[in-house]
Amino acid sequence: MVVLASTTTRAASALQGIVGMLRVPPIVLLVEDPAAAWTAARPGGRAVRAVLGQDAGAEQISAAIECRDGPA
Repeated sequence: MVVLASTTTRAASALQGIVGMLRVPPIVLLVEDPAAAWTAARPGGRAVRAVLGQDAGAEQISAAIECRDGPA
């Protein structure tokens, strides 16, 4: 699952809804402040596998998804 959030607060809000699921999928976050979002995401457990800036390119996003899911 890839979550695009404009702020760390919105990313945290989205994660709260996802963490309530019985089976939480691996998550890649795209946010404006990756360092702050990574810190905020830590209490969410191991579901967040990568945090990238909103300006991340296709290669970075693809690499994060591949790492998250394992090689195809």
